[in-house]
Amino acid sequence: MPILGEFNQDCHVCFSISIGEEKQTGNYTSQMLKEIQENPKIKRVTLLKASTLQRYNIEIKEGLSPEEAEEQSKKRAVKWEEVDNDVCIKELKKSGKLEAIKDWDDYRLSPQFSDYLQKVKALYEENRNFRRTVNSTVNFFYNKINADVKKHRSESFIKEKLRGYLMEECAVLVLITNENIYDYEIYPGERNRAMEVAYNKLSSANKMIARPITLLSDANLKQDQAQLISHDDVSNCKVNVIIQEKSVSLFSIFNSNNQQPIEDSYKREHSQSI
Repeated sequence: MPILGEFNQDCHVCFSISIGEEKQTGNYTSQMLKEIQENPKIKRVTLLKASTLQRYNIEIKEGLSPEEAEEQSKKRAVKWEEVDNDVCIKELKKSGKLEAIKDWDDYRLSPQFSDYLQKVKALYEENRNFRRTVNSTVNFFYNKINADVKKHRSESFIKEKLRGYLMEECAVLVLITNENIYDYEIYPGERNRAMEVAYNKLSSANKMIARPITLLSDANLKQDQAQLISHDDVSNCKVNVIIQEKSVSLFSIFNSNNQQPIEDSYKREHSQSI
């Protein structure tokens, strides 16, 4: 079974890949690229390599300096594209669907990025909900870090790096959203709560009806194990969420003005990603 849901409209998708994350490489990537290539509704795809964003994790886990970690993240991004996924990307190019391959630094080093990062930092200082959310997300990921790593890195150092990761990730998310280029984003796992709050507070809501809801499925789950709940999000969309066994959700998104479905059959992992 496919891991992508059905699309109701022809679209341009952004496929975001966290370089170095095991679950986002290998068979996962090749399967995703194959499905994108074969999906008749996906007319164009842009691959976004979240390369230098991973420098924070490399500093934490591998004990490298900021400069060394950044250089290592760039090397891994090159390997991901030119070695690990060379065949899949060539096939995608042949299909005519590949719009572009973008790197994280295309955004991080752009003139707009510093403005968006300042907005995210200001939101952290001024909005108690966002600050609490960022801090709780940092604590969540801190608790997942291997005990051996913590022996060589102080808690304050690790949390500072995790917070930097989140701030940068939120800034680029909002920047991409407000570009208004893509119809959907494909991203493995649920956006962490800090990203959701930043999106809701800083994105141009009129540009992003379906885009905040992305993602993938566990193909082995059965829908009859689901429990339906619903809520309205701040983007003026009606989102029906089916919480399933193994913490996976199925999303149907409705335009709040006419209550017609924009996109059905999204399945979403409920485990946070960073």
